[in-house]
Amino acid sequence: MAEKTVSCLIDDLIETLSQTKASLQERLAQLEEEYKRMLEEAEKTLKDQLEQTTIQYDYWVAARDNSPVPIKKPRRKRKEKEEVPISPEEETKVVDTIYPENNETPEEEQAVEEPIQEETASLEDLFSGSGDVEATPEETAEESVEKWAEEDVVEEEPKPMDFDDWEEPEEWK
Repeated sequence: MAEKTVSCLIDDLIETLSQTKASLQERLAQLEEEYKRMLEEAEKTLKDQLEQTTIQYDYWVAARDNSPVPIKKPRRKRKEKEEVPISPEEETKVVDTIYPENNETPEEEQAVEEPIQEETASLEDLFSGSGDVEATPEETAEESVEKWAEEDVVEEEPKPMDFDDWEEPEEWK
């Protein structure tokens, strides 16, 4: 009896494997059909795109052939510049082409900077008429501060309001 049970189990196992094998083959066939259909659709789409692109390409080639094409002129070769030896002074010198005033040497700057004599106005000339203190162009900031300090202008601050001591309007009573 044990042999019969074992043979029965083996038969069931073979039958189950046979069904599984058939199911897998069927699924494989379906998969091949599905991908063949998708491949055919993709090929059709790409062929349509290729056809449209070819039509546009042919149109523009024909349009170009009917219109004059600019002729390219051959380029002229540039002559090589002769190298001129540079002195050591010129090698370190930097030339500012945007702000040429920066190209002045320190010797030139010293010649330009001459002592400027300022004309100072007297206090009476400055304060005559209006009473306001104004700085003149020749006057430095420090001098104008000193004038303000000399004048001792004291402004009176307004008295703060006393909110406790006020009369109510008659309308509010």
